[in-house]
Amino acid sequence: MEKQLLTMAQIAKQLNLAESTARFYRDRFENYIPSVGEGRKKRYKQETIEVLRFIAEGFNQMSIS
Repeated sequence: MEKQLLTMAQIAKQLNLAESTARFYRDRFENYIPSVGEGRKKRYKQETIEVLRFIAEGFNQMSIS
């Protein structure tokens, strides 16, 4: 059974991030974001949650220093 694909809005909500922030991270690190489809139909694999969580934590560490 194939895992459910997610929208960026769903991922942002799960990570408690503003959708604009999640999209910024996605655009900045596009090569590391697992996705399916293109344009407005682009959806993201479950693994994207952990990738964006890692990126967000890195940005938080940079802002604390």
